[in-house]
Amino acid sequence: MIKKGLPDNKAKKELWNKIKRKLCIQKNDQRMEIASKKNEEAIQQEKRIYMSMKSRLGDIV
Repeated sequence: MIKKGLPDNKAKKELWNKIKRKLCIQKNDQRMEIASKKNEEAIQQEKRIYMSMKSRLGDIV
């Protein structure tokens, strides 16, 4: 009985590990998407600041 139960437990553990890996990959993908969106927003904001500074400097010069 005990020997018969071991492969099942091993199979369950392997299946569970596969599921966990998939979930981790999905979470990482979501984090990467959020991070890339934040980076894009930050770049756009920096461009706006740069352009406003450039226009102000243009007025002074």
